[in-house]
Amino acid sequence: MRRYSVWFTSFYLITTMFLLSFSQSEAEDVYISSPIPEQVVQGLVEITGSAAPKGFEEYSLSFQLQDSPLETRFEIESSSKKVESGKLGDWETSKLTDDTYVLELRVTLLNGDQLVHVVEGIQVRNYSPIETSTPEAEIDPTDQEPVPTDEDSGKTVITPNISSPSELAPNPAEINIKDIQGSVIRGVVLGAAVIVILALYRSLKNRD
Repeated sequence: MRRYSVWFTSFYLITTMFLLSFSQSEAEDVYISSPIPEQVVQGLVEITGSAAPKGFEEYSLSFQLQDSPLETRFEIESSSKKVESGKLGDWETSKLTDDTYVLELRVTLLNGDQLVHVVEGIQVRNYSPIETSTPEAEIDPTDQEPVPTDEDSGKTVITPNISSPSELAPNPAEINIKDIQGSVIRGVVLGAAVIVILALYRSLKNRD
């Protein structure tokens, strides 16, 4: 009895792992590669991807408003031909209201099962400006004005007033060349007068 339970558990685990791996391989063959989430689209949009799982019967493409409470889907394309990494259909967005939409790829298998791949956040912008980030303008460091810091706030900066040196008043003790020349001449004249006076005095004295 215990051996039967062990074999049954092993068979169950193997079967479950096989089914999971099979489902995963099928899901990998059902996807939309373009457009991608948050992409901005305009006009006629080509939708690419794959719809080629084992047991394939048909696929359908549809879209809906992302925030719509009605969840109404509108078909874009349906086909019974497999697509492997190619074009799934064309989505005409020029007649749609600019908004955010969801794309859905739904593949129906021969056994009635369905595989679904969804792309959210697709932004249709045919009539409104496309949001773009504005780059910050580069600022030349030489054009920046100094920003006062906390330490500088509340302080008065005194700028010294540097004026050109004024002319100095004439020094009364300064000896001028003309004064020197005048002194020399007066000395010579005075000396000559003294010599003359002494000579006359001596001549008069000798006469006596």
